[in-house]
Amino acid sequence: MDVTYEFNQNQIVESHQVSQKAWWTQGPSFEETKPCVEGSQICVAPTDSMGNLQGFARVLTNYTLSMDHAISSCRDILVGAVYA
Repeated sequence: MDVTYEFNQNQIVESHQVSQKAWWTQGPSFEETKPCVEGSQICVAPTDSMGNLQGFARVLTNYTLSMDHAISSCRDILVGAVYA
């Protein structure tokens, strides 16, 4: 298993497909999901040996280094069915 931080177009599609399997993220269209992924400051996804997403997480942060003043919010954490 690898981890990717930069998503290609196919992986953005896969992130939408993974999100449609979680009850709290069902509903948004791909057209709504794509700018969400592209606009998030940090996106992380475990991938299999073929580069297919096995999960997805995105974080919004102000990049402040001091933990006393950091503002970060983990927005979505999704795990593929194989690993759930």
